[in-house]
Amino acid sequence: ARRTAITDKKMEWTIQSLVTVTQPLESLKIRTMAVQQQELNHSLKLVSFNMHGFNQGQPTLDELITDIQPDVLLLQEHWLTPANINKFDIFADYFSFGCSAMVKSVELSILRGRPFGGVLTLISNKLRKISETIFCSDRFNIVKIGNLLITNVYLPCVGTEHRLLVTQDLFADIVAWRQNFPTCDWIIAGDFNIDLLKAESHPPTT
Repeated sequence: ARRTAITDKKMEWTIQSLVTVTQPLESLKIRTMAVQQQELNHSLKLVSFNMHGFNQGQPTLDELITDIQPDVLLLQEHWLTPANINKFDIFADYFSFGCSAMVKSVELSILRGRPFGGVLTLISNKLRKISETIFCSDRFNIVKIGNLLITNVYLPCVGTEHRLLVTQDLFADIVAWRQNFPTCDWIIAGDFNIDLLKAESHPPTT
């Protein structure tokens, strides 16, 4: 399940819409969030999209860019190796910040089964002058656009070994980065891999 974003504090940017996408586009269930404030000077349109692989997700991504023209695209599960991450260069109106989740596998020359993971953020070229790349890992990355801190996250899915511990460590890291920018407003969005309407059972922890 794809969940909406979390924001904090009063925002200098208007989040015109946050669209969370699942495939295929023709049967999208789109969740939008509009944040309105007084004395607005800017608007920003964001889309969060799990690609389930670059080749599978590219047609939908092309259509999203054409139809919605987002300022920022928060992408998860592109499945690209480090050598192929430049495939995102085909989106000429955007610059990218992200990394592969397969670095260790490539370094060990172990490429078995299907590719996996990876988060990447596409940012409109018109925002380049006010954009700053902050941090990147295989599970989340952080960019700063003006006074807005944006975290793109891909949490482990059900069945992942030590899922709860991995998730706790990820959020501890994310919060630590957040604390480095106390004057910024904050958005965290992406694929949280959880259905908030369903209870999930976890093994007891000690």
